[in-house]
Amino acid sequence: MPDFWINNCAPMLGTQRLNFATFLARLASTRVSKDRICQIALVLFRSTFEDRRELRYSEEPDDEQKSRKIDHFDIAHLSPAAYAWFKEAGYNLIQLSDVCWNDCPSTIGQGGQWFIESELGKRSPTGFTPWRWMYWLKRLHGIRLEAKEINEKRLEQYATDATELMVMIATLEF
Repeated sequence: MPDFWINNCAPMLGTQRLNFATFLARLASTRVSKDRICQIALVLFRSTFEDRRELRYSEEPDDEQKSRKIDHFDIAHLSPAAYAWFKEAGYNLIQLSDVCWNDCPSTIGQGGQWFIESELGKRSPTGFTPWRWMYWLKRLHGIRLEAKEINEKRLEQYATDATELMVMIATLEF
């Protein structure tokens, strides 16, 4: 399933990608397939929060493009899908982080360049971990500030909402 996401999410229309991410996250929230479907969240979060990419580099509509790859996206295009995962499966994701879940191939579980270079990434660079959860929170805070600075209201709202969800979920967990 992660391979399908990697190879097929980029060409999709933005609303299709969001709907598909929401469906997969809801499915993951049922703990189907021993949480392996959550590998998709790792891939998505790495692409959105851990890889080096622009906040927004184009005002082009997020239309369907058959030749587009996930590397062609900016953060603004990936944020709705990432938010859907936090909203629909956040409780499961923090539970996986608490137990340092890494039941996936190294290419799926590995951290992105920014994460690996960070102090948090040096503690545990693969899978779901508490340090990765904290890194995503920190990165979302940075995205929110950057979005506010360039008056990118929609992205600022996604980052704010995702941060609030993550903190709420973490608070419920403890």
